[in-house]
Amino acid sequence: MMVPADHPAIIMPPPILWLLAVGVGALLQWLIPWRVTGIGWQGIGLVLVAVAFFLSVWALWSLRQAKTPVDPLKTPRAIVTFGPYRYSRNPIYVALIFSLPGIGFLTGWLWIAILAVPFWAILQWGVVRPEEVFLRQKFGNEYERYCARTRRWV
Repeated sequence: MMVPADHPAIIMPPPILWLLAVGVGALLQWLIPWRVTGIGWQGIGLVLVAVAFFLSVWALWSLRQAKTPVDPLKTPRAIVTFGPYRYSRNPIYVALIFSLPGIGFLTGWLWIAILAVPFWAILQWGVVRPEEVFLRQKFGNEYERYCARTRRWV
């Protein structure tokens, strides 16, 4: 008999995926420089980084209030439906995605900004989908009701 996992079967923790995206972007920038410059781009970058930071803090605070771990490799204790989780089922991942173009525009390294798209795709298929399967198995109808009223992204 197979023992069910106590956490989703994700490809790797999202912060590691994020670091890889930043690293690949920096490597591409070094190999094939592609810059974006100007105070307007830096302003957009600053806004995106600020939004990502505040969204992350709000989401982490909400998880802490619910006494459930942020680490997707630990067993979730609850479905969090308040704070930014009222608007998105994945606010921390949204913040990570926003941070990539933010950092790219702030630094002028366009490759980091562009890598937000493949980062999103890898998150979608390698992290979010397995998490959803796990949460449906663990929380059943409670999770289904949450999905029915809350978008996956934004």
